[in-house]
Amino acid sequence: MNYITIHENLSKDIREILKEYYSIDFLNAQISLNTIANNNRVFLIKTKEGKYILRESSSSKSLDHLQLEVKVLTYLHEKDFSLTPFITPNVTGNPITIYKKKYYILENFLPGTVKKNVNNLVDFNERKQEDLFSALAEFTRASEDFECSIPKNNQT
Repeated sequence: MNYITIHENLSKDIREILKEYYSIDFLNAQISLNTIANNNRVFLIKTKEGKYILRESSSSKSLDHLQLEVKVLTYLHEKDFSLTPFITPNVTGNPITIYKKKYYILENFLPGTVKKNVNNLVDFNERKQEDLFSALAEFTRASEDFECSIPKNNQT
């Protein structure tokens, strides 16, 4: 498992975000931190209703960048592409929550394992490689008609 229990002070902040901005009962939630997330702090939230991911975006990501991510994920969800997370808007209907000058996004939990680096396929057996390339093909088909202007600071 790539999650560890978080410190009580951090748990208090996360619980405050969940209580104040989302209408899901997080009173008795178990909160864990993903130990290998690359760019963001990723929290696994386990409740009676199910599992969620609360993502705290890294300080290097701009609001424009996050809004682009939201547009892509929303588009893929509308196309019934199930291999990416669905974003749960906060109580004001906004997909991005700002709390203490940090950006948060609540997503559904997708089962599976998190890899430290998917750029190196050496550790992938043949079946995993087939699954990866099949998913990439499905993603390509689902995103084929996606159109969105990309802010200049996100063009690389």
